Amino acid sequence: MLEYKNTDLWSAYGHTFYAPALNQNSIALDLGASSALFGHEVADEIGCQFHAVEALPENHERIKESDLLKKHHFAICGDNKPQNFSVVNDEDRWGLIREASDSNQGDSVEVPGITLKRFFDHIGADVIDLAKIDIEGAEIAMFDSTDDQTLQSIKQISIEFHDFMDPKLIEPVQRILKRMDDLGFHTFVFTRHFHGDVLFVNPAHIKLSAAQVFTFKHITKNLRGLQRIFARGSLK
Repeated sequence: MLEYKNTDLWSAYGHTFYAPALNQNSIALDLGASSALFGHEVADEIGCQFHAVEALPENHERIKESDLLKKHHFAICGDNKPQNFSVVNDEDRWGLIREASDSNQGDSVEVPGITLKRFFDHIGADVIDLAKIDIEGAEIAMFDSTDDQTLQSIKQISIEFHDFMDPKLIEPVQRILKRMDDLGFHTFVFTRHFHGDVLFVNPAHIKLSAAQVFTFKHITKNLRGLQRIFARGSLK
């Protein structure tokens, strides 16, 4: 559901994005879609076209396509080759890509892997208005395999990094944040610890004022943090 909608920064299912940059002509991605709740919610609200990508076959099957949302069965990753995808949580049915040498894989299935650039070619997109990314740690390989030009063709990226799940990801996440900064993106982190809700905004496509940048970076994050604290307290 849309958790915040009364400002320019909207949030749905833990992903924050800059809503004024989207319209009925926009092309958006829901990468790591699960059942594509994010894609359907935003598409229905704004009227933009979504491409939902999900690796786990049973989740992909559950995605309902519409005039605004098309589904694709891929694991977004660093290679254009099959990936060993393991189910981590049986109850919620989500999983992640495992190395072949990992002996603690649990249930696993081979799924088609695809890089971000190849997926852009697959859907015939030159510019993406919004990329929502939640691919359970594979975001590191995705960024490492994506050239600067492809990243700069995305107007905004709303991503959940998984450094909270694996301390080994802390350094790669910092490296990616620096790279995006070097490419000129504005970076907004809306989670207090780690990087569970990060928004990259490309100023070559989306013009933000200095006041907006300051507000999003320093005020919005703190206000939403306080709201979450009060909401948790009210549930006790």
